[in-house]
Amino acid sequence: MNVKGITILKSINPITLLDTPPSKKTTLLLAMILQEPQMLTFIETMRQHTKFPEGTVLKEFVGVNFSEISLLNEVILIPIQMFSDMLCTQLGITGDFKTQIALLVFFNAFIDLDYFEGFITKPVEFVLGKANIAAATHNYSNEIGAIFIPYDTNQTQFIKWVKQNWSKIQKQMDDNLTTNPYQLGSFKNIDLSLEIIELKEKKKMSFSKIASHLYKKYPNDERVLNEEWVKKNYYSMKLLLAAPQLAKKA
Repeated sequence: MNVKGITILKSINPITLLDTPPSKKTTLLLAMILQEPQMLTFIETMRQHTKFPEGTVLKEFVGVNFSEISLLNEVILIPIQMFSDMLCTQLGITGDFKTQIALLVFFNAFIDLDYFEGFITKPVEFVLGKANIAAATHNYSNEIGAIFIPYDTNQTQFIKWVKQNWSKIQKQMDDNLTTNPYQLGSFKNIDLSLEIIELKEKKKMSFSKIASHLYKKYPNDERVLNEEWVKKNYYSMKLLLAAPQLAKKA
């Protein structure tokens, strides 16, 4: 199973296929999930148990509500819920992923994250008081950032401050908070990696021409001028998309 073999959906009630390329965050999350040995083993086990070794073609159910598909009974969904909870904890994401796991197991399908309301890495929460804040940070499983709100700040001031500073906040979070190897490593700039693939495969450009093109577009990024870096980035991302479990070892 690889990312390109997954049918991407826009909706499951009724089942609707996505008619545009999947979002980049969807592609990356799928690559992460499919490199997990537990995920691949779980899919194989569930398919053997339900006698659908290759999965069911979901396109046959387009227009039908997902909840109306008869093979998805409550007994089958119990282990999927348990596995979903474990996977979310392991990958540091929250939300009810039972539906997504069921789609992968039985249909080689996945809802694009732009249309999946249950996906959020961690919920935002408000904690009041120094002691409570200290306790909350101590019990938090991952590194976090904090915004200190003076008692006399109103909503308008707070929203304005967040909007003015969000790009800085986002960069600091990306640089310091994630422990995801795909975000910390070669695939941190997934937009650039996918752009290289598009230039190579759709524009039929050589790696040297891609390097020149990207340097004109991103003159402050000296990496893109290196043809070998561009080539390595291309093949690494291709490996991630086709066989993420191998990309992790590369």
